[in-house]
Amino acid sequence: MHKLNYNHLYYFWVIANEGNLVKAARILLVSQSALSTQLRKLEHQLDTELFDREGRALKLTEAGQLTLEYANRIFGLGNELSSVIRHNKKNKNTFKIGIVASLSRNFVENFIRPLLANQDIELVIDSGNQSELLNKLAKYQLDILLSNHRPLI
Repeated sequence: MHKLNYNHLYYFWVIANEGNLVKAARILLVSQSALSTQLRKLEHQLDTELFDREGRALKLTEAGQLTLEYANRIFGLGNELSSVIRHNKKNKNTFKIGIVASLSRNFVENFIRPLLANQDIELVIDSGNQSELLNKLAKYQLDILLSNHRPLI
């Protein structure tokens, strides 16, 4: 089992988003040849080419497009992690509530009123249909789900 080198993946991600090595090298503050070497190492590790090289232009291959989709999610989660850690350092706890859109507004207001009064809690409310919100709850994207319908199991 090969471990993915996330530094190589980050370099690939910048190259893919910038569209060429020159711009990416400037952003990353590395030489073009060093960047090209890192890209080749990632391609070797994944055992596939990630770009079709047409002169100086780079076009993502099918594998490159898939890799970019994963890299977007990976680095998006990394940014989210940084944000959550910074936020938690401020001694606030995030409480994520899913609320089925058909639920009584009075019930919701009475339920969240004590939470709103607590300065140490950041309240995040997600409204939608029950199926959508149950999926988020199952993926730990919500702490609680308020609904006026019995969940279908």
